Amino acid sequence: MTNGKQAQAKKKFTKTGTGETVEAAAAHAWENARAAGAKPGTYVVEKIEIETVNPIRGYIVTIVGPTS
Repeated sequence: MTNGKQAQAKKKFTKTGTGETVEAAAAHAWENARAAGAKPGTYVVEKIEIETVNPIRGYIVTIVGPTS
């Protein structure tokens, strides 16, 4: 049986972020995950979406983790 801290450490987060660049959107996704209680670690970019008419107007990045 696990205690509360172990269960929380194993919790996976899936969060999205938006930005004018992929890097800014990924950073925003991390800020959203951290605000929800995510801890530092390695996260995976699950999806990159683009908002476009012409040219690209923004990016939406979804991260999942931590993986370790």
